[in-house]
Amino acid sequence: MKRIKLIISSAIICLAISTTACSDDNKKERQIYPDIEDVAKEHAQQFSNTSLSKMQIQHKLFEVRAHEQDLRDANMNKEADYYIEMFTKHLNTINPSLAKEIEKK
Repeated sequence: MKRIKLIISSAIICLAISTTACSDDNKKERQIYPDIEDVAKEHAQQFSNTSLSKMQIQHKLFEVRAHEQDLRDANMNKEADYYIEMFTKHLNTINPSLAKEIEKK
């Protein structure tokens, strides 16, 4: 069921990006990929619950990587990179200790 949600999210992102004008200006990435940052932030917020078990954390991290892979499978590598960048940025804000642990691995 969660895999289906990830696929639907990816489809929505693809649609949003296809209707957005593209630019090579890195300063405008937020304008180009607004939905990607929103999805990344939402995924990072799922780690705000500090009572998650290690298995739940691992499962959610697999979902994040699955979402990244869905973007890459759609030949959206820049978008996948941006998604991971924004996920990491928001995770550092929401749960810095988890972010540091993930960076170690």
